[in-house]
Amino acid sequence: MTSVFDGMAGILNAVFGAPVTVMGNFPQVVQAIFREMPYEQESADGRTFVVVTPTVQIRKSDIASLSPGDLVVPAATPGRSFKVLKPIPSGSPASDAFVTYVLEEVL
Repeated sequence: MTSVFDGMAGILNAVFGAPVTVMGNFPQVVQAIFREMPYEQESADGRTFVVVTPTVQIRKSDIASLSPGDLVVPAATPGRSFKVLKPIPSGSPASDAFVTYVLEEVL
């Protein structure tokens, strides 16, 4: 079934995205949206707090998946690379929906 949202991720990716090198099973360059954005985390005592966390949004049609430990190198951040921590599925039914990956900078 088609959705009114089919194709929207592609439009957003074309406008806001930039080249990102993904080093999983083999290196590949994809168009993606890299951001350092607020992200809620839970402390050991159950309280929620907000930290600024790097993330990358990649259309699920552009890459099969990223695994924890894979590297992401955004062209917009020369000299910086990031390790994938976990995916956050969007729940969107669109065939080109984004999958957001939480990252950690590799120092």
